[in-house]
Amino acid sequence: QRQQQQQPEAASGSLSGVCDVVVDALFGFSFKGSPRPPFDSLLQMLVPSARPPAILSVDIPSGWHVEDGPAAAASGAAAAIQPDMLVSLTAPKLAAKHFKGRFHYLGGRFVPPAIRDKYKLVLPPYPGAQQCVKLPPAASSNAPAPADMRISYEKDGLLESSVAADPLQQFDTWFRQAAESKVCIEPNAMAVASCSSDGQPSLRYVLLKGFDERGFVFFTNYNSRKGSELQEGGKAGLAFWWEGLQRQVRIEGPVERVSDEESAAYFNSRPRGSQIGAWVSLQSQVVAGGRQEIEDRQQQLEQEYSDPSVPVPKPPHWGGFLVRPLAIEFWQGRPSRLHDRLRYVRDSRDSREWRLERLYP
Repeated sequence: QRQQQQQPEAASGSLSGVCDVVVDALFGFSFKGSPRPPFDSLLQMLVPSARPPAILSVDIPSGWHVEDGPAAAASGAAAAIQPDMLVSLTAPKLAAKHFKGRFHYLGGRFVPPAIRDKYKLVLPPYPGAQQCVKLPPAASSNAPAPADMRISYEKDGLLESSVAADPLQQFDTWFRQAAESKVCIEPNAMAVASCSSDGQPSLRYVLLKGFDERGFVFFTNYNSRKGSELQEGGKAGLAFWWEGLQRQVRIEGPVERVSDEESAAYFNSRPRGSQIGAWVSLQSQVVAGGRQEIEDRQQQLEQEYSDPSVPVPKPPHWGGFLVRPLAIEFWQGRPSRLHDRLRYVRDSRDSREWRLERLYP
C-alpha cells in the first residue's frame, strides 16, 4: 500500500518523498552512449535541479564518463547527477577528481601487487582492520573541510599502573620518548597561556628550556604581552602536543621569575645572534617603520657589539619564568575518542604529595 501511495510522487519526477538515500550502483563502467528508457527519466530525477535525496554513488556516478566525469556525460541528460558520497573501488578513477561531495571513501584494501604496480597506485594506509578509508574530495585541491579531517588514535594506552608516582618523573619519561623518537623537530615547543586583567586570554608557542623538581622554565621578554600578563596575573597554563605519539601534556600553576643568576647563565649560553636579538626586539610593540626598522636596529646593535671578545650583556627586561605546577595532565589518544586522561594534582606548590586522578575523555 505504501508503494502504491508513493508511486504518483515517483511518476511526477520526485524521489524525495519516496526514499531518504539513493544508492547509485547501476551504471559505472557499463554505461555507454545516451541513457535508454527507463534510465533516462531516472537520471533526470537525480540531477540537482530535481532536489533528489542524498545520493551514494559506487565507483562511477551514473551518467559520468569514467575519465572525464560529468562534463562528458551522455548528451541525453540535461545535467549530470552530483552525488553526496562516492565509494571508489580499488583506486579512484579519473572521474573522481570531479567529485564535489564531502564524503569520499576508498574500498578494496587488498589490491593485487600486479594491479598496484601496473597502474602505479599509491594507496593510503588503512587503520586497523578497516576495509575502507576516507579520502579528501579531489575537487577540494587537497584542502578538505576541517570537519572531514579525522584519524583514529591507536598508538598506545595509559593506565594508572604504568605511570610514575611523581608527575615530573612521568614527564621526563614522555619527554625523552618524544625527543628520541623524533616525533617533531622541537619536542620542547609548548603553548603558554596567560590572561589579561580584564579576562582576555592569550596563547603563543615558546620553547621549554628546563624542568626539574621545581617545575618548568622558559625565557622571554618581561615587557612583552605574555611577560606583563604572567607577572600581573601570576598564573600560567602550558600544553605540549606530540603528534607522532598521539600524546599531549597540560600543566597549570603559579608562575614567577627565576633569579637573575639563572637567567644570566642561560643567556650566556645562547648564540651571539640571539643575544643581540634580545636587545633588538621591543617584543609585542607595534613596529611603525616595517621590517626595515627591525633590520636597522639589528645592524646598529651588531656594530655596537662587533668585538666578539666583549660579551653581550643580558638585557634587564629579559629573563626566565618558572611555572610551579599544581596540576599536570597526561593525555594519550585512544580509538573512538575514548582517550586516556591521567591528572596529577597537589594542594600547594611546595607540597610533595600528588594525587592521581582519571578524567573522562
